[in-house]
Amino acid sequence: MYARPETWPAYERLWASVRDQLQAVQDVPRTLNGSDDLWRDWKDPGLLLSQTCSLPFRTALSDKLTLLGSPQYDLDSPPGYYHSVIVVRSDDRRENLADFSEATFAVNDALSQSGWAAIDEAARLAGFSVARTILTGSHFKSACAVAASEADIASLDALTWKLMNRWDRVVRDLRVLDRTAPTPGLPFVTARPSLARMLVIALQAGFRHLSKDDRFTLGQMDLVQIPVERYLELPAPRALPT
Repeated sequence: MYARPETWPAYERLWASVRDQLQAVQDVPRTLNGSDDLWRDWKDPGLLLSQTCSLPFRTALSDKLTLLGSPQYDLDSPPGYYHSVIVVRSDDRRENLADFSEATFAVNDALSQSGWAAIDEAARLAGFSVARTILTGSHFKSACAVAASEADIASLDALTWKLMNRWDRVVRDLRVLDRTAPTPGLPFVTARPSLARMLVIALQAGFRHLSKDDRFTLGQMDLVQIPVERYLELPAPRALPT
């Protein structure tokens, strides 16, 4: 879910380590699948291992996929949890989320916990409902839309924001206004529950064997067991306004 050219080699090494732990499973892919059709993959009854956003998991996939665990991110959130950063243009003088009640929000996807559900809930707590949005297709494009004044504000996955600060110039035109409440991180899942325990052990070993450099690159440190109920109890956001 955080794949980009700079992180892909580290993901490949993580997968190689996980794969080595699954030698008893006959049909383990040798290489990672870089498919862009995530929904097709998630609905595949033979899916061995994947990671989803928590909103699709709890609203459409929890009865089809078995939860394995959540990454422990290198973030200021509880283990297995993450949050979003709310970003605006650097020269925008507004200081509080409530000041953006009439603003245009850039949203990566209507089924994104970090990009839509988190900011929808934050706005509710700030006393308003988001009224205008533009749909961008990715957190990076949401950041670009704010920087280019196509939107006023966006909610970005905190790990994505951390990676963007390493490699993307657009962050120079943005500042963090606030952050959202932490929620369970992007879950690792399988469609093959009989292999769940083996996959958990393999993932834990894979993270443990990562080099220091790869841990830094990925920002993911370990696998944390979070009860599925912690995901399912989160409220679904409103339909995306346009």
